[in-house]
Amino acid sequence: MERARLVCPACGYDVAQTIEDGFSICPECGGPADAITCSREVEQISGGARGIIYLAWFLPVVAAALAWLDPRFVWVLVATLAGVYLSWFGIERWLRPRGAWRRAIAPALAVMVLDLLALGVMVMVLSVLSLGM
Repeated sequence: MERARLVCPACGYDVAQTIEDGFSICPECGGPADAITCSREVEQISGGARGIIYLAWFLPVVAAALAWLDPRFVWVLVATLAGVYLSWFGIERWLRPRGAWRRAIAPALAVMVLDLLALGVMVMVLSVLSLGM
């Protein structure tokens, strides 16, 4: 049985054993530690916040299409790519503060690759539709 991920919100220290032993103070920083405030699981992210995160992950596709139509909008593409990284940074920082910037790189790159594939599919579909007309 896997126990819940419990980390101190102040320092990121794993306090699961501390709470299990009946203590309510983080041994690392001295902050309060209880099961409610220290629980950190991705499933706990609210539906509204997830919607915003998913939108941030999809916006580079729209921005790339916009930049393809008018190169002056390349800055919008760069801003949305930064938004993908920042969304992962926020998730990682919420899960465990220390090292979040580094842990966010790989998943952000994965989302950007999926966005690139989606853009490729979109371009192929538009090409086929324009040839058919």
